[in-house]
Amino acid sequence: VDPDAPTIGAIALGIGYGARIGILRGSFPIPTVSVSVMKRHVPRIQFGDVTAGDLADFATDLSATNWRAVAGMRVLFADVAAGIGVDHYTSAATIRYRDGIITRTVTLDLKNTRQVLFADAGLTLGLVKLVAELGYQTGTDQSFSTTFSDFDPKAGHVFWGAGLRINF
Repeated sequence: VDPDAPTIGAIALGIGYGARIGILRGSFPIPTVSVSVMKRHVPRIQFGDVTAGDLADFATDLSATNWRAVAGMRVLFADVAAGIGVDHYTSAATIRYRDGIITRTVTLDLKNTRQVLFADAGLTLGLVKLVAELGYQTGTDQSFSTTFSDFDPKAGHVFWGAGLRINF
């Protein structure tokens, strides 16, 4: 991990910040509507080190900007929401390798934009809240020369998540 990355003790931190703006404060049957943007950055990481004798090394970082528009409502103990968004990823990668006695360097500026659709549901039971999300992120052609056997970056992918929150 980049030695200049922000840390807490020995743990490197990714930095993120964002804002959400309420567009419409709904009341049944009109949904609440909001838009948000978030910017995140993961510190640069490196695998291998040509200067230390490895045959190759690879280093990259990752930044993401995520835009969302969400409509949702609460009905008694249940929350439901649906939204659309755009995720834009950038990365600066460097590959160094030994070609005989010469060290060669390849630099890549990677960019990727994908659209996302999602639906959320939540159930509040006293001090406990159960939440779940189901979504779909579109694929995009990255023009890779490598063929992946278990993952097609050109295909869209379903994602999901679930969580439990306990209020004190």
